[in-house]
This record gives sequence, structure tokens and C-alpha cells, in this order.
Amino acid sequence: MIVNRDLADFKKLKEQITLERVLREMFGIQKFKVEGKELRCLCPLCGQSGRGKRVFAANTVKNTFYCHACHKGGDIIKLVALKENCTGAAAGIKLRDFFQVDASYSSQSQSETEIVSNAPCECVGGDDERDVNDAEADLAFILSL
Repeated sequence: MIVNRDLADFKKLKEQITLERVLREMFGIQKFKVEGKELRCLCPLCGQSGRGKRVFAANTVKNTFYCHACHKGGDIIKLVALKENCTGAAAGIKLRDFFQVDASYSSQSQSETEIVSNAPCECVGGDDERDVNDAEADLAFILSL
């Protein structure tokens, strides 16, 4: 298994880090109004409060957000990408490093294993043995799609 410290596994990040933790610990937002499964606060992106109301809604069940002032929404990766003005990949790394979670991307994640195990064999002409390098090249090609 190859671990790439230059990438972060988004699925692992979303399993280990809640939106509330990002808002509180990464962005320093401490004042929330609780409305059912939502937390409302000032938007960390645009700073709008909406005439005294908190227009930024964070769904604690789905771990998603939406700002009714700047009309932006998404998950924790999208929020950090927008706030830090960076790509999703860079936001994933920032989250992984800030919260010090084990979310480095590995070459044998569950989805990749499923892709490889379900891939049809393309052996032609009775050549049953394939070079390991060919299999690794095939995996790299599949992952690049």
C-alpha cells in the first residue's frame, strides 16, 4: 500500500471531522443559534448576519452548510476551500493537518480495491500471465478516470 501525504482522503475527513468542529475550532465561531438539527451563525465566508438573523445554516446531521446571503453551500471541504481560497485538494490537506487526523490518501482504499476486483480481464491470445507492472499501470489508468 502506498500512502501519499500530498493528498487527503475526503471520505475519511468527512467521517472524522464535523462541520461544527470546523466552525468552532478552525474558524473560531463560538456563537450559534440552535434550530432543530441546524446551527445558525454569522457566515464565515461573507460575514453577513441578515438583519440580526444568522443567515449561515449548518446542518449537523448531513454535515453541510448554506449561506442565505452569499448563496454558497457544500460540505466541510467546500467550506474550507471557499474560506481559504484554495482547491478542494488543498482544503483536504489543510483539514487533515489542522485536526491531525489520519486521512492520508492510500493507494488501496476500499473503492479502488472494488474497482480492481470488479474490472474485467482483458487478456487476449491465451496469455494468462500478466506482468505486475501492467496491473499497476491499469490501476493508475482506472484511477485517473
